[in-house]
Amino acid sequence: MERGSIVKFVVLGKASTAKYNEKPEMNGFHAAIGDKLVSLKDEIDFVVMTGNNFLDRGVQNCDDPQWEEVWFKHLRVKDLNVPWFTVLGETDIRGNPSAQYSFHKCTGKEEMSKYWVTPSTDYFLKINQNIRIFFLNTNNEDPTSIEGISRGISETHPNIVIGHHPIHKSALHEHMCSLQSRSETPRETNLQTYICGHEPILNHVVEDEKSRIVVGTSGGLLTWSYRDYTAINGTCSLGGTPTAPFNDKLYGFAVVTVASNDDAKLVEFFTYHQRDNGIFYWEDSIRQVLY
Repeated sequence: MERGSIVKFVVLGKASTAKYNEKPEMNGFHAAIGDKLVSLKDEIDFVVMTGNNFLDRGVQNCDDPQWEEVWFKHLRVKDLNVPWFTVLGETDIRGNPSAQYSFHKCTGKEEMSKYWVTPSTDYFLKINQNIRIFFLNTNNEDPTSIEGISRGISETHPNIVIGHHPIHKSALHEHMCSLQSRSETPRETNLQTYICGHEPILNHVVEDEKSRIVVGTSGGLLTWSYRDYTAINGTCSLGGTPTAPFNDKLYGFAVVTVASNDDAKLVEFFTYHQRDNGIFYWEDSIRQVLY
């Protein structure tokens, strides 16, 4: 596809560091992911974060040091020089959620805040007739709210929805509301692509000619054992299957490409590996077609 006829965006999930000022071992990965993002800057139109943007207890206000230390510097936001669209996860709402929704209004923070686009709990981004993205807050199970969001999706006809929680049941995270009513809403609509985070994996699932993408390893710590995690297809193994063409537990992120004229979509996974000698490296990306 010609560059002028496509839109490309990065998808990061759990892009922060737990106890960021106490985990220096994460600095290497954050430097690597920031450098990798900048290496793609001429190809990227914007960045999406799928929640748990700030681990532990979110951010508190405009002056929270995590804005600069965890997000702006580590992920090289200024060098990438594109807008960042986000949804919030459960760690974000443990802090002050309104701080993320209103950061673009913070006085004296314009160098950073001009890149942060999270204007509301739910919002709609229309780039053109074929690229329509709905950003969904999956942390709220109020029935009235769910009815309104279902109506909003039906009225805006997005071809991509971004949320934090997956729309399938996770054995590992059942107690943390992975099966949110709001995150089930995309299943009930004629939606082609749902992108989320929450779970510590990189995953692409094909279900009834629909694509579901999980990106949840762009930071944090891979503390959960994969053998304790049941994938959507009922298996506990790594690697691809007919219903999950990509399924791995590695640090990384995704890049989604959408053709502006015919709605064709691709996902490309970038994964960060460790050699036997302890040296980390970026593996060749894996590209797959999305519905």
